[in-house]
Amino acid sequence: MACKVMKSVTKSVAVYQYPWQEQLMKHQDDLLEGVWGYWHLGVRKKKGMRTKRKGHKCERISAEKRAHTAELMQKMPQMLADFKKRRWERKMNEDDSEAKKT
Repeated sequence: MACKVMKSVTKSVAVYQYPWQEQLMKHQDDLLEGVWGYWHLGVRKKKGMRTKRKGHKCERISAEKRAHTAELMQKMPQMLADFKKRRWERKMNEDDSEAKKT
């Protein structure tokens, strides 16, 4: 009698501690399929790969990247000219500082 009581108590404690086990048993078939495939009659079947990425979010992000790249390409000649000017000024400043030291 005490043994049965202990078993029921431990079972209720286990259910209370791990409520996800019921969910696991409920959805076990879905979880067995997995991401890469599933078992069917003792053989692993592969799932087909998705050939296309999901729609609107990827397209929006790609469009933003293209627009940003186009803006940068329009600014590029000025950016390169500024870079060359800064490099030339730095070189001139170094030459002046070397001339002052000697």
